[in-house]
Amino acid sequence: MPIWEDVMAFDYIADIVPGSLTPPPGSVGKIMLLKVKENLSDEAKMEIMDVVKEKSAGADQITVGLGETFSPVNAKGFSIASVAYLKVLGETDTLQDLVKEKVGDYVDGTIVVEFVVPLSS
Repeated sequence: MPIWEDVMAFDYIADIVPGSLTPPPGSVGKIMLLKVKENLSDEAKMEIMDVVKEKSAGADQITVGLGETFSPVNAKGFSIASVAYLKVLGETDTLQDLVKEKVGDYVDGTIVVEFVVPLSS
């Protein structure tokens, strides 16, 4: 019997690529997947991505990937993803709050995975 019951994959081409893709040691990584409402206009999707790109007030954030999936069947209905690194764990909530406040009416669901990047050895 497998350990998992279901698998999800999110494939996308990032529209943001910084000079370095190496996350700062000790930073907090945040992967956010958004399920947008059905029949949402392209303008609304662009507005969502603009909000995700925004840096929360006072947050030291590096966004290294943001885009729409090109394999929606594998993504289980989630269509927009972002990968960001923040200096402080507490800053991760402010980004989620910003998305809910500004474009929450366009979003049906969210999955957020946070992890700490190990210090270099």
